[in-house]
Amino acid sequence: MRIPKVPSLLHFARFISKEPKAIDFRLREMAERPPHVNYVPARKGARDHLVLGVDAQNILGMVERIKGKAQRQINKSALEAFLVLAPSLSGRRFADIDVRYFPIGRKLHVPVNPFLYSSGLDVESILWPSFWSELKLQQDQLAVYATILDATFLSSVDFQHCSLELADLGRVPGEKQRSPHILRRADLPTLTISELKEFTDPFAEAFLKIVEEIRRDSDSTKDRPGRSDAPRDWYLDQSPPPR
Repeated sequence: MRIPKVPSLLHFARFISKEPKAIDFRLREMAERPPHVNYVPARKGARDHLVLGVDAQNILGMVERIKGKAQRQINKSALEAFLVLAPSLSGRRFADIDVRYFPIGRKLHVPVNPFLYSSGLDVESILWPSFWSELKLQQDQLAVYATILDATFLSSVDFQHCSLELADLGRVPGEKQRSPHILRRADLPTLTISELKEFTDPFAEAFLKIVEEIRRDSDSTKDRPGRSDAPRDWYLDQSPPPR
């Protein structure tokens, strides 16, 4: 197993639970069976459409050239859902936003990486699409997501006048087709800092426990015959990169 990194905010919210066993299970699953597909191409295509003005046909053509049937299908489905929503975003300007880091204790930081800054037509917002086929965030998890986003962006001087547009590009529970829609900050619950710690502290404890177990297992087997002498590829985000 490779040591996992602290997930970025929207992914981090999916790991959140007040039950340490639930967090432990999800972290082990991520370390033992990391996903073989991702939405990186869909994210790039959506950005190119909004920021650079690349037309929908070219973006979908790019997806068709992705190797691997599963990777191609999930990205095509996500981009098609995004393109249904995209006309409602027309007439605005879009810009990239630098990642920020939210400390959760024990030298661990959650990367907070909004998609794009949006302005125009009397709108100023942080646009954050979820490309997953289902958002699958419970109210507590949505509250953790929103509270950390508030602390890192929406309460800062640079973004204090921004609203949030969480673009859920997934299916509504019980439906087979994606139904893209936008959730706004007022739609999401909020936690106090002390309430937030009730979720982040168990995560930090479970995360470091998994890290220690993987390191201990690696140290006990690294000298076995047949093992590579190549440097180990650790994925622990202990602190944000230097500015």
